[in-house]
Amino acid sequence: MDAQQQPVSGFTVFLVDANKTYLQAYGFAYTDDTGYFLLNYAGPGSVQDSSETKTSADIPPQLFIEIVDTKALPVHLSTTDFRPIVGTATYRNITLGNQPIGDPPPDIRDVALPSKKKKKA
Repeated sequence: MDAQQQPVSGFTVFLVDANKTYLQAYGFAYTDDTGYFLLNYAGPGSVQDSSETKTSADIPPQLFIEIVDTKALPVHLSTTDFRPIVGTATYRNITLGNQPIGDPPPDIRDVALPSKKKKKA
């Protein structure tokens, strides 16, 4: 939600570590028209192998939620670490401020705001 409690769409949500390094293994998501997003992490090596038992030990000790707007400007970085429990859903209500808070990691900038290359005629 924005500061007026209205949903925001098209924002990119991803996880970073304590050094604000994008954690690609967890992927990213875009918010929909209702502001909803879903990050789905099944655990290391579990893309093809669903028989592997996943534990909380598979998750780094500190994860933080970062959100960038449609111009790839960061508008949210959680101040407390995010501790999901593997095999369960964790819900967060996040209210964004009105001002950008810095520059996102280059890996996510390329995803959130891909460069537009001109096609040769």
